[in-house]
Amino acid sequence: MNGFEVMQTEESLWTVGFPRPDREVGERGRWEPVSDHGDEDEADRHCELLNGNADDPCVYLRSEPGLWTVGYFADYRWEPLSDHGSAAEAEREVIKLNA
Repeated sequence: MNGFEVMQTEESLWTVGFPRPDREVGERGRWEPVSDHGDEDEADRHCELLNGNADDPCVYLRSEPGLWTVGYFADYRWEPLSDHGSAAEAEREVIKLNA
């Protein structure tokens, strides 16, 4: 998995997120957005911060209402590492793990 990416989702909106690799080989999975930005450079900087220096960065996703899970994809299987009560907490953990 390549980690977080930036996608222009509207004329003046860039979204940081990642395609879930938990689909058939060669098929991009559902897009998991994590943050929106009104400036492309700001989105790029946020994406770089989240990915850090990790070859296979950890990511986070909303796993239940009010619960965000940090983990990674091993091949096409989701491997959860920790649960968090807010997206901000999960994001801080991802930044720490991917540093």
